[in-house]
Amino acid sequence: MDLSHSGINISIDSIFRVGNNFYYQGNSWVERKIFDEHLFESKKKSYWWTADFFPDFILQQDFYNNKTSWVNSRGVEFNAGIEENLFVRAQYFETLAKFPNYLDSIVNKDLIIPGQGFRRLNTPGVYDYGYASGFLLYNISRYFSVQFGHDKNFIGDGYRSMLLSDIGFNYPFLRLNGYFGDLQYFIMWAQFQDIDSAFNSINHVWQKKYGVFHYLDWNVTNRLSIGFFESVIWKEMDSTYGYRGFDWQYLNPVIFFRPIEYSLGSPDNVLMGINIKYKIPENLITYGQLLIDEMSYNEYIHNRGYWGNKLAYQLGIKGYNLFNIENLYVQAEHNSASP
Repeated sequence: MDLSHSGINISIDSIFRVGNNFYYQGNSWVERKIFDEHLFESKKKSYWWTADFFPDFILQQDFYNNKTSWVNSRGVEFNAGIEENLFVRAQYFETLAKFPNYLDSIVNKDLIIPGQGFRRLNTPGVYDYGYASGFLLYNISRYFSVQFGHDKNFIGDGYRSMLLSDIGFNYPFLRLNGYFGDLQYFIMWAQFQDIDSAFNSINHVWQKKYGVFHYLDWNVTNRLSIGFFESVIWKEMDSTYGYRGFDWQYLNPVIFFRPIEYSLGSPDNVLMGINIKYKIPENLITYGQLLIDEMSYNEYIHNRGYWGNKLAYQLGIKGYNLFNIENLYVQAEHNSASP
């Protein structure tokens, strides 16, 4: 996540951010505003701000089912910064959409728009949904920053992530970031809600889960980076539907949740993983992830289909300007999760 004008990058993607921002440099004021500049902006010595409007319209035809589908979105975004310490971003999108049949079946079954949240039926076959996100980032020092927001987070270099993905809907989170030479570290506390869950008749809210995430990224060399991941997820209600809420024992700011979870004798779900990337030439990297939930080594080696072996992995390669062809971007990726 690159913050405009901020001079910092809070992405864990520390070795290599593939892909350029391709701009059309227009000559007229209209061309510049559409392709190259913010719609409104102000830059002063001690602060700056920008505001933009984002219309988006997609039209497509399914010839097999003889169905026309479309997406009509209108969005606004505001960014601001004070000195080099405080940064704010806010976004809002309102969308009307008519989906192809394969998406219609998911929306009607789960009552959600994938990645967007709850849907409202505007007219038969046409859905209305909104999307809001934002965060506030404060640089405490050159070594520490704190971020509070309602947004998505992502770890890795792939189109997907096995560790922490942005495929779900936005959620509230508090994130502490540390920068120590070739090491970057973050800890994040987050709250999620299951809008497909049974309605809670007491509080009249959807069931919630809490999560805590640790990630340590180490630039071993200027070509190799290794990241260590750990998370724990738990329900706000226990098995007897008693309210548990946030477990303060997981405030632990360092890695290794498993001993805490084990000492509690809890049913909480601990995940551990690793993220690796290696830069081959300057414009090409290979990357991969391994995530382990539970695994019996003997069962895995003998391949007996043991249900308790829960793991996922990712392998990929991507690059840009390959074969000296400007703006040629290539990415290939394989993801697998079992069971």
